[in-house]
Amino acid sequence: MIDKLLSNDKASLSKVSNLVVNIQNNIQNNGGKGLLIVIDELGKFLEYSARHESDDIFLLQILAEATYDNNILLFVLLHQSFEQYGKNLNTKLKNEWAKIQGRYEVLSFVETVTQSLHIMGRVFQNKLNETQLKPIQITIKNAVKTLQKNNLLPISLDTETAQNLFENCYPLHPVTALLLPTLCQKVAQNERTLFNYLGGSEPFSLTKKLDELTAGEFILPADIFDYFLTGQILTNDLQVQRTVVEANSAIERFSTSNTKEINLLKTIGLLNIISKIPASTTLLKLCDGLFEENILNLEKQSIVYYRKFNNEYRVWQGSDFDINAELAHQEAQLCVLNVADKLNETSVFLPFVAKKYSIEKHSLFYFEPFFINISKYKQQDKQAVNPRIIFCLSDTPKDEKIFKTKVVQHFSQQDICVLLSNSEQIKQVVRNQTALEYIKVHNPVVQQDPVVQREIRIYSANVERETTNELNKIVENPINCHWYQHNQVQKGINNKRDIQKLLSRTLEDIYYQTPVVKNELINRNNPSAQANAGRKKLLIALLNNSDKQDLGIEKYPAEKSMYKAILENSGMHRKIGSGWKITPPKKDANYLEVWKRIEKFFNDAKEQAQNFSTLDEVLTLPPFGVKKPVLPIFYIAVYLFYKDEIAVYEDRFYVPYFTTEHLERFLKRPDTFTFQQFKIEGITQSFLQEYEKSLLDGKSAPSAPKLFQAMAMFIKDIPPYTKQTKDISDVAQKVRDAFKNNKSPQDLLFRKLPEVCGFDKSNAEGFGGVIKQSLQEIKNAYEKMIESQIEVLAEKLSVNKEEKAQVKTKLVEYGNSLKHYVINKKITTFIFNIAQEYGGVDDYFARLFTFVMNKTPKEWSDTDSAASMKLLSENSNLVVNLYAVHIQNKRLSFEDEQIKNEIQVLLKEASNKEEIMGELIRGIDKRVIGNLLEQAQNE
Repeated sequence: MIDKLLSNDKASLSKVSNLVVNIQNNIQNNGGKGLLIVIDELGKFLEYSARHESDDIFLLQILAEATYDNNILLFVLLHQSFEQYGKNLNTKLKNEWAKIQGRYEVLSFVETVTQSLHIMGRVFQNKLNETQLKPIQITIKNAVKTLQKNNLLPISLDTETAQNLFENCYPLHPVTALLLPTLCQKVAQNERTLFNYLGGSEPFSLTKKLDELTAGEFILPADIFDYFLTGQILTNDLQVQRTVVEANSAIERFSTSNTKEINLLKTIGLLNIISKIPASTTLLKLCDGLFEENILNLEKQSIVYYRKFNNEYRVWQGSDFDINAELAHQEAQLCVLNVADKLNETSVFLPFVAKKYSIEKHSLFYFEPFFINISKYKQQDKQAVNPRIIFCLSDTPKDEKIFKTKVVQHFSQQDICVLLSNSEQIKQVVRNQTALEYIKVHNPVVQQDPVVQREIRIYSANVERETTNELNKIVENPINCHWYQHNQVQKGINNKRDIQKLLSRTLEDIYYQTPVVKNELINRNNPSAQANAGRKKLLIALLNNSDKQDLGIEKYPAEKSMYKAILENSGMHRKIGSGWKITPPKKDANYLEVWKRIEKFFNDAKEQAQNFSTLDEVLTLPPFGVKKPVLPIFYIAVYLFYKDEIAVYEDRFYVPYFTTEHLERFLKRPDTFTFQQFKIEGITQSFLQEYEKSLLDGKSAPSAPKLFQAMAMFIKDIPPYTKQTKDISDVAQKVRDAFKNNKSPQDLLFRKLPEVCGFDKSNAEGFGGVIKQSLQEIKNAYEKMIESQIEVLAEKLSVNKEEKAQVKTKLVEYGNSLKHYVINKKITTFIFNIAQEYGGVDDYFARLFTFVMNKTPKEWSDTDSAASMKLLSENSNLVVNLYAVHIQNKRLSFEDEQIKNEIQVLLKEASNKEEIMGELIRGIDKRVIGNLLEQAQNE
């Protein structure tokens, strides 16, 4: 199978995968347990794939996937980490490589420096006597002390072990021994290259160097530079390659015949390449006894330069820009920098989450980090929305006393105050960082010189690291700081766990009435869109289905979990008797405290309507600490429980019924809604009794808001005609107009309406009768106007005005009799409309009156009503006269030709045929008139 596959010029990835699976199946079918595949030197293939961006890399993915459901084990061996081979790829390909790497488990076999030292120590054997060994041991001992003091020894090495290891590694200098393992990882093939150097015979290898050494001399870092860094570099790390080139270029540029100076330059270049160990003054002195002298010429020729900020020498990369001088200049300009403000602006700390308390309360509770200068503590707010950890920076030794006596008393009990022990160090690194930021943005040299830009980036990374280290000391070693809460020193703050205990303890003290809401969807400061949608559905169900189990929510959507967590578990919605109702919480004391606080809000809103913005602040702050997205659920629940006593306003206008549309707007703009509780006492009670006596036949009103709702809906539903007519009494007009632009039901019921009816606060007796009569007038105004219109018709038709049906019947009869006659368009259309008898009596007249004025009677004004009465009178009068002519038409004969001709002439010449007909009816023989009328109509 393999030969067949290889015979093709190009085998597809799928064929390779199928081949591997088939081989594994064959192995199992023949009694084997599986297939083991080992790919050695995979790095060669990865390097090729990275350089040529081929698709061969996906073979690793195909092979990995083939192992999932088959007994196949796949091992690949690399000298470097997988991602290191693709370091120079573009972002898209790097992501693809990362996906492939994710299918493999990484087993690292990289030896540590300590392990490598143990191995190297067994390579060397020496036959030196004690006299020869003693100066070597002294040199190594001094080197170990220096390395230990500067934290350059591996953590696992103590001083004694390091001394023994370095003695075993002689003639390697201790610094050389430390550098070799890391250097082999950076630029070569780990241990393979290391032992090639130690035991090989290539130029510059250890064995070649040994021939040149005398007892007591060491292999220094400069000696290994030539072996590792002057030939081909076995790495694809562009940064390492660049640094090697810079080091070799510097050596070529250096004009000197002094071998010691060249060796010092090689040492600095080597340390720059390794980068983990800085080329500090202390380290370089270990490698060069004449360091102070040799470094002068290197600096003079600008071959190397000194980084003051991290005590490191670097190979010069081709720029005359003096970063240290520029930094010193900018730091001098920043002497008045407010370090605390700078730290707050850059948000150096994330909020400190109180983990234990957050878990217990099923919500995120945290402290905001906040830096201040002790000298300016009075300028800070005493309390913020969220609890704070206030980190105090001192300027003088006196600040500690000010902190303990004044600062800790200035801030609220929800804040924790911390006096920092490393204030000066923090201020210094922040000034450095700020100076670098300014140089990067404003210095033209930095903008144009890529070498300087790279150097600035390195400086910035180091300063940022130093800043982070100094700030981390606060939480890593809190024992060095002074911690205070509520004016009391907090002892025993020794580590991060102690800080967490302090945070939770503080929150327990200040948020002692926080309800536990076991729903992470909504119990947070910024819920997701899904959570907000669920909350809206929950509130709609609460508004419309509070009498149903689970509010009528079926299955288990997001809103159901919120209902269970907040309303059901607390007892705010429960079964009472045979039905489900909203009630005050029964199962959780803290829920009840929140409920009572909302009740107090409504009780305080008796004199003037208020919105929930002030209550939001109260309930989100101590002692409640309710998350803001949860509050609308509490608000609506309490409102619905007391809805018969509470008036709702939107944009200062009363809302008789709080509907789903109002709820949706309330969730978007709660600030536009206000609430007011009715206050019934004293004279107000007297007026309420008058309303009950006159409007409810003495029965008690269910509530003042209910009474107002009924009256408001009554006024809202009256026709537009009634809302503007003056054909009612002055008192009725004032009562009606009092409802316009009303902003307070209580003010309307118990002040405005009594005033317009002629009553004041001192006497309410008789008010009920007046208001009842006025409302009756308003109610009947439209019907009264319609009746006046019908009365005009009844009078012309000689019918009793009370008999509306008879008026309709008479009009229909006349219309049907005359609809074949054509007098003019207007009168003909009128006749046509009165002939349409379909519909009830009221619909018939509404339709007729709409025709007369070309708009529905409900939309009429008083002027429209008067105009309609005039038109009805004229048209009905003509209809009656024409009907009289029609009745006589059947008995007429033409006996008088002369009269006939005269009438025809008059009919043709007259512009108002209706008036002439009236005169003719009274003065000429009716028989002749009937025939002539019929003939005129035909013409």
